[in-house]
Amino acid sequence: MPVLRGFIAAFNGEDGHDIAPDVLERSLAAVAEREPLLRVWMIEREGRALGYVALALGYSIEVGGLDAFVDELYLLPEERAHGLGSAALAFVEREARALGVRRLCLEVELHNLRAHALYERHGYTAHSRHLMSKRLT
Repeated sequence: MPVLRGFIAAFNGEDGHDIAPDVLERSLAAVAEREPLLRVWMIEREGRALGYVALALGYSIEVGGLDAFVDELYLLPEERAHGLGSAALAFVEREARALGVRRLCLEVELHNLRAHALYERHGYTAHSRHLMSKRLT
């Protein structure tokens, strides 16, 4: 878990989001305890961890079944633009289909043009809705 802990901290730091230590520990515990609504895969090459991808599962009345959120996709900066992001997205899409997911969503920082281009190449589209959220705890 130390590698994943570092990746999660780096991901949130790059996006300018603080992740509170208790939130990070709760998330790592969910991974370790195999939370049924969460899947996390390490991205590796030749036994070396290069990043991770996380999928959060839910249900959508609009699509009449499971939907999922690519909650986080992170690669070490030196490993970007070499096809690993595309491979990770293709992998998570296959896994989502195997789980019966009918719609896959994600969010991306407006300033992250490289990520926008990656997601668009994989068929993700922006729409007229705006993601809104509220923390309950």
